[in-house]
Amino acid sequence: MKQKLKLSTYAVVVLLITALSACKKEPKRNLPPNQSLPKPVANASFSLSTQYAPVLAKFTNQSLHANRYAWYIGSSKVSEEQNPELLLAGIGNNTIRLVAKNNAGDSAVRDFSINVTKHPSLLHHFAFSNDFSNAGSATAAAGSINYSFAPDRKQAANSAVYFNGINTFVLLPNGMTGAAQDSISISLWFKPDDLTKAGVIFGYQSGALNTAPVHFVPVIYYSATGKLYVGAWNGRFAEGINAGTLLNNWVHVVVAANATGQDVYVNGEKIKTINGRAADGHMPFAYLGATYTNNGWTELTQGGNFFKGWIDDVRVYRKKLHVDEVRSLYKE
Repeated sequence: MKQKLKLSTYAVVVLLITALSACKKEPKRNLPPNQSLPKPVANASFSLSTQYAPVLAKFTNQSLHANRYAWYIGSSKVSEEQNPELLLAGIGNNTIRLVAKNNAGDSAVRDFSINVTKHPSLLHHFAFSNDFSNAGSATAAAGSINYSFAPDRKQAANSAVYFNGINTFVLLPNGMTGAAQDSISISLWFKPDDLTKAGVIFGYQSGALNTAPVHFVPVIYYSATGKLYVGAWNGRFAEGINAGTLLNNWVHVVVAANATGQDVYVNGEKIKTINGRAADGHMPFAYLGATYTNNGWTELTQGGNFFKGWIDDVRVYRKKLHVDEVRSLYKE
């Protein structure tokens, strides 16, 4: 009987506490009526890798009251990042638009105007858009033999040259390297489809390809062991570079040289510096896809050393490109 009484008393106490708690009133929350988010304000600052095409424009977003962004070059949407790096390849005035939005769907717009000019030191530019025309300051076209056009690295039709590895070559305008004197930069893309034998991608020599010239330099070539050799002649042979998997992959290479040294870039990254100037003034015959060499060159044999694969977007400058200019070319 006593046990039942204790339990009943306990139940009554619990019920009483619960009832008292339920009677407490919640404090009023003084929320303003029709509360809304502040309107966004679109703004940004930017820095440029160079003033010459192609340009990398790095934007730092300074928008207020926004958490979503869209960036346009002209009418094309190119990014939704907060702080994007945008590539400007078009010559002339480029309009970049920033649209900043908040969660309520409100938006603000800010336009930026960036003028891009042609590089004054661009001596030759061969885009291979179904022809061998030259968009550089020296407008002479290239000559070629046994070639075919193929899709380029962006899958644009007839915008790269295919070399058969037997007798295909492209002769660039005579004197192209000599005209650059001590300062010269060579930029190109290549994609080999055969690594069973070595192939020269770019080189120059003192005589025609079907002769045995006195002077010759295979500036960019790869070996049957998969190494990439890059460097203009400066009194010694280039060293082999482990450039990753070359077979059936597009690779961007730049040799940037002046009177004191050469920088070698692969896929936008500087991988080595070579002391000594690039000797080229007495070798006016410049070739893509082949260059005469003898057995003295590391992993090359005597003869033309024909390249098998694709080459795209070849540029020659009268200056030593700096790292930001090289990055812009790689990103294009």
